[in-house]
Amino acid sequence: MSATETTIRTRPALMLEFDRPQDGGTWSCREYFVADDMLLYTLGFGTNNKDAMFEIYDRMAGSFTFSAE
Repeated sequence: MSATETTIRTRPALMLEFDRPQDGGTWSCREYFVADDMLLYTLGFGTNNKDAMFEIYDRMAGSFTFSAE
C-alpha cells in the first residue's frame, strides 16, 4: 500500500494505492480523498490492468468538480 499527496484541480488530495490477489491475478485500487471543511470527498477505482487504467483514472479524478467551484 502506498499513500501520495496530489491535487485534484486546485485542491490538495491524498491518493492511496493498494493491490490484492483476485482469481489468480491482481486487483489494483486507486482512491482519492479530498477534504473540504466538514466534507470528505472520496473517489475510488479498481482494475486488473493497472498499467492501462491508472492514467485514465487520473484524468477522471481531474475532471471531478466540487460544489464550491
